[in-house]
Amino acid sequence: CSVDAVLQGPACGSDAISAAIRRKLDRAPELLAQADTSPPGKARVLRKKAKRLLARAGRSALRASRGPKPKLSAGCAASIKETADDLAGGL
Repeated sequence: CSVDAVLQGPACGSDAISAAIRRKLDRAPELLAQADTSPPGKARVLRKKAKRLLARAGRSALRASRGPKPKLSAGCAASIKETADDLAGGL
């Protein structure tokens, strides 16, 4: 999945990504896989949840890169946000 590629890619290789961001990024593809095998109504709800999780992960990553003691590098946060936005845009 492209999420794993970003988390282990050159931009985020040395950064310690928080468990909250990682959990959101891991859960979204699971929800999308569930949506593929669900009835249409439930699938729509699952896709909406996945889209919301991706948006929250992107915002959390950007927030973690700000402040006097950033937890993530700006490049890593930007790549997470970009990937999350790309995946959410396809839903």
